[in-house]
Amino acid sequence: MRPNQQNKPSFFARPFHTPVLLTGLLTLAVSCGGGGGGSGATGGGGGGGGGGGTAGLEGTLGDLGVNLTESPRQGAGSLDLGADYTPFGETWELAKTSELLIIGPTVQSTNTKATLLDLTDENGNAAEENLLTLDPATHEWIDGDLATGSDRPNDRRSITSGDVDGDGLEEIVVLFMDGDEMHLTTIQDEDEGFAKTTVQIAFELDVDDVVVKAGKFNGDRLADLAIGFTQNRNNATLMMFESTGSDWNEVGTRKAFTSVVTSPWVSLDLSVGNVDMDAPEELLVVVNEHFGPDVNPDGLSRFALYDDLTANMATLVDLSNTSGPDQDSMNRIGLNATPLLVDVDGDDRCETILATRTDFNPNCESDGYFLMGFEDPIEGGTSMGHLYFRHRFDDCDNPMQPRIRQLQANAMDLDGDGLDEFHVNQFVFDDFINTRPWTRPSAFELPDEVIWSINHTGLFTRNTASMVTADFTGDGRDDLAVYRQDYRYVDVWGMDATDVTIERKRHIPVNSSNSGQAFFPLLVAANVDTDSPILSYSDGEYKYVFTQPIVLAAIAAAPSEVGIGQNLGGCYTAFGNTNSTGSESERSVTLKASARAGVNFNGGVLTQSAATMQAEVGFATSQLFNSAYKEERTVLYTTGSTEDTVIFTTIPMDQYTYTIQSHPDPDLIGTEVIVTLPRNPVTLQAERNFYNSALEEGAMHIDESVFTHTVGDISSYPSASQKTNLLISHGGGLSHGPQQVGQGLTGATELTLVVGNEWGVGESLEKNFEMDVEVTAGGVLAGLTFGAEESDTVRITSGSSTTYTGSVGTLDAANHADHAFQFGIFTYVQTDPTTGQDFEVVQYWVQ
Repeated sequence: MRPNQQNKPSFFARPFHTPVLLTGLLTLAVSCGGGGGGSGATGGGGGGGGGGGTAGLEGTLGDLGVNLTESPRQGAGSLDLGADYTPFGETWELAKTSELLIIGPTVQSTNTKATLLDLTDENGNAAEENLLTLDPATHEWIDGDLATGSDRPNDRRSITSGDVDGDGLEEIVVLFMDGDEMHLTTIQDEDEGFAKTTVQIAFELDVDDVVVKAGKFNGDRLADLAIGFTQNRNNATLMMFESTGSDWNEVGTRKAFTSVVTSPWVSLDLSVGNVDMDAPEELLVVVNEHFGPDVNPDGLSRFALYDDLTANMATLVDLSNTSGPDQDSMNRIGLNATPLLVDVDGDDRCETILATRTDFNPNCESDGYFLMGFEDPIEGGTSMGHLYFRHRFDDCDNPMQPRIRQLQANAMDLDGDGLDEFHVNQFVFDDFINTRPWTRPSAFELPDEVIWSINHTGLFTRNTASMVTADFTGDGRDDLAVYRQDYRYVDVWGMDATDVTIERKRHIPVNSSNSGQAFFPLLVAANVDTDSPILSYSDGEYKYVFTQPIVLAAIAAAPSEVGIGQNLGGCYTAFGNTNSTGSESERSVTLKASARAGVNFNGGVLTQSAATMQAEVGFATSQLFNSAYKEERTVLYTTGSTEDTVIFTTIPMDQYTYTIQSHPDPDLIGTEVIVTLPRNPVTLQAERNFYNSALEEGAMHIDESVFTHTVGDISSYPSASQKTNLLISHGGGLSHGPQQVGQGLTGATELTLVVGNEWGVGESLEKNFEMDVEVTAGGVLAGLTFGAEESDTVRITSGSSTTYTGSVGTLDAANHADHAFQFGIFTYVQTDPTTGQDFEVVQYWVQ
């Protein structure tokens, strides 16, 4: 039970809050009729029973008319998620803190050119712990090709990180050329002693540039590799390698790219992300062609998007030029592009961002920046609008400086809102949900000195600078690590929860080097130790389940009786929300179910580590935007005569089981985490006797503890004094009446109680509760919260103007004098003593 829970406005709360996720809209109308006995004879002799339905919860729901057939899992906009959809991917890196590998510059604390540093200690404090150093004498790939100039976009080694053996920790993978031999060196994680293996994977002549990116391309949870290389400066090739856990196998058909300009330097750049709703990742490829003189070069850039290996790397977007209209409809041509797959609109699918330059002229008012954005293929790949801008560097007075040849780009959650921002060099762009597209908050922007400062050479290229994003500080927010050759530090920038602007969080001294000569610095983020919770999706552990019936309201039949000349057709009870026009189609109660995650600790003690894990899992799940099935539905309900009615809901849920692979607390390793994503609630009504008879023994029945009257017997309804006692015993409620029944053949006397903000009594019926809910497939969903706030698992509201209407048919002239009576309507919230469940009761009193 959460603290102060009983003080929150929740059950049938006012004012109405527009639902964000699953929304069910319902109108409740209960007709009445005469006669006792039969299936409609309820109350003192008819409200109990139960246990006669089909055995098990599945049987109960089936008897109540719920369709239990598994249907395709759907996301927002009724999108079919596919059989292999997993909400957090095959591997769920929860609050992952990464270590930083620095290659090229000599770290002063270790005096080596290859150092793996842990920048945060176990208490969250700044640190500079040396985990691993490598000797250039025995690792020839550490030094780049020093014959290459700073402007030349080529490097015969490239480094990436990924979990290649499925243990939850990441390995460092180095691709490098030794003559014409192409090799991969894999450096294991800390638990495996940073063991190293090197294998030759290809023999290729005249290779002058390579690039490698790890990604989970085939759905087996092991990191695979996308490898690009260029030969003779103008022919580029893309190939794919799968990890076996201990070796590499080339798979699929290679893709070839040929230059289209004279005497270029061709290079490939890659970005990995999930653009659809299956588990494997896709690949964005950029082909850059650099040509012309060093001082005033030119370029051409093209890009293509490919599906994962399970789809044979099918082309999703054909090779296209990075050109198009900017925000002012001016055509721009990108000369050098950096690819980025990033989810900027919160639909759990990556969009394509291409960051380009429009010219390379050295100028204090920097060359133009042109950014292109395209929706994911499911949304048709349409343009998200493009942006062109220029930026003037402070203190710049030399027309030869700066020379920004390369735009580095990475995704990052800088502000901790669970949505992706992304940076392009020193500029950080906010997500496209909370702000307009292409918004650059000034609080997010890094100072110019990160890229260039006065009295320095000013070359910022692929071969003189490196930038990478990850959470290096352990605060749950991504940071940006940056190094450029003519600066004497590797800096890590970020924003913690108390910062109002981006701040420098780590300051690592290194030796500087003039950027006029390429030094090939590389920064790589890798999670190599067990300081972060890492979970893996358990194959075959998907379940489609339904909750037990959850009663929303018990509605009494309006008082009526056969044989007294009453217009039975004028008897009904209505309950719900009506707008100011009084339209019956908008009379409703709103029900919303929220995405939820729980941790199964197998009956163990809830340690501090476990409690922290619960909080982290809960927060991560609350940020899962695509779990929202955002459609609203209005359903109208009517009943026949002589019926007390039960309005109930059951919530179909998709359950995904993850297993903790890595955690700072070893006792939690192997623990299951169950993510529950609700679908649109199924809300139905049933005659009270029918509802009770479908339930199992021990379930909550709407029996004589709720209603003591007998339908068709006016005298059995509560008296005025009994009504008062009921309201007192249930903590108060609302009532309207009494009113004399009218005379006529076809008329009715109606009482309507409207409760809204303007009445000042909108909180009279607000309650919330928490209960363990049985689900089909033999499980229990523990600790579901029912209320009206966003944090509640199930949110139930009755709107800003809730109506309770009781209509009683008139009596004919012959019977009016002898049988006339007064009636009133009242309502309260009743709490079931066994389950703790709250539900609305709408009842009448008679006098």
